[in-house]
Amino acid sequence: MYERFKCLQSNRLRFGIHFPKMFLFIDSYSFSPYISPELRNKDDGHNSSEIVRDLIVEGQRQGIIKEMDSHLCHQLIHGIISSILKGYYVNKYPLNEVQIQQIIEASWKAILV
Repeated sequence: MYERFKCLQSNRLRFGIHFPKMFLFIDSYSFSPYISPELRNKDDGHNSSEIVRDLIVEGQRQGIIKEMDSHLCHQLIHGIISSILKGYYVNKYPLNEVQIQQIIEASWKAILV
């Protein structure tokens, strides 16, 4: 469970580091009121949010992850990554491999029972 979580969060962080404009676009506009609910909920077969929520639900069933709405739990861990990346973009701090692992571990602990 942790290894899957670590992989998903690592991929999200690395995507944000390597493609800041794309990350900011997705982050800024994914909740835009101009996007229709049909388009927002469309399953394109590559919905990473759904993959993360499935992992959360599975972890909740196993008693590993806190019992809370899976969407809220997902937003909690996404918010950590998003906030860290936005600080990185304005040069508040560097992100090296040690810090990336610390962020992933902290986001994991945020949802653990």
